[in-house]
Amino acid sequence: YIGNVDFDPGPSQYLQNFLPPGGLPYDLYGQGIRFVLKLNSAMEFEKVSMYSKDLQFSSVTDPLNNIYLYGESKGNVDMDPGPGVTLVNNTTSNKVFYIAKYDSLFNFSWVKSTQNDIISPSTLRYGKNNSLNLVCYLIDTLGSNGFGIQQYGCNYSNGPLQYTFYINFDTSGIAKQTINLG
Repeated sequence: YIGNVDFDPGPSQYLQNFLPPGGLPYDLYGQGIRFVLKLNSAMEFEKVSMYSKDLQFSSVTDPLNNIYLYGESKGNVDMDPGPGVTLVNNTTSNKVFYIAKYDSLFNFSWVKSTQNDIISPSTLRYGKNNSLNLVCYLIDTLGSNGFGIQQYGCNYSNGPLQYTFYINFDTSGIAKQTINLG
């Protein structure tokens, strides 16, 4: 969001204001704050958590209502919406893939990232046997990362060749199986 926003959809108000550095005019599509809004089952406001514009994310939940945010981070972004600071580990100037876990009240549990591998996530879904299933693609070597994903060499010098992967994680973010789908 950019500007003044009331995040409470009911008669009460939870106002937030954000103007990008430098003020107006600003780029509506690149300078805003990312947020996660938590409503209860009656659609009443519970909580809102703010994140850097350098973070892209989607979400998935498990049967215990744990929430997993996943996507790409352009920098070392703080994933802990509370008073603590836990950063996505990004050792490059490129975007890195990450997964962050939160409990059903949206309290932060953990975050893991590929650190320097450029993985573009297609989809992450909760699956059988208490696991997370990721389909992604990359153009580079898959190796140094916080997930324990095994090393793969993908020769990007062959042009814009993309390799599709299936990766199965347990709910603590450790890769149990990695398959190069070609």
